[in-house]
Amino acid sequence: MDKDAGPSLAGAPIGGTPGDLAYSEAVESKGFASETEDPSGTSAVPEAAASLVREYEQRSDCVLVRSGYLDLSGQVWSMVVEGAGWVDVCIVQDANDGTSETKVMHMDVSEWAASLDALGLGG
Repeated sequence: MDKDAGPSLAGAPIGGTPGDLAYSEAVESKGFASETEDPSGTSAVPEAAASLVREYEQRSDCVLVRSGYLDLSGQVWSMVVEGAGWVDVCIVQDANDGTSETKVMHMDVSEWAASLDALGLGG
């Protein structure tokens, strides 16, 4: 995979079921961290990002909104995935020890409404 391009399927439908283990863990914890190790000593971010994209591709209830690197050195990659009434913001970053760290932050409509209410912007 080209490090500069990274995994990117923006606008592409990505599939599976809400019962998938990775999805359930992310929803239950409101975010999870996992590590992927690259024995070659180079950044593990591209492989971890590609693996995460493949997980969402197996689902049938969401689409990829955007994806790409957040920095110039290819150490932090992100994607936003949207489903009916929910969104996942995923970040994969280099852990500086040959591994990468993946975080998924999940928010559904009720959480969004509650956060707006807390700011005094709800209706």
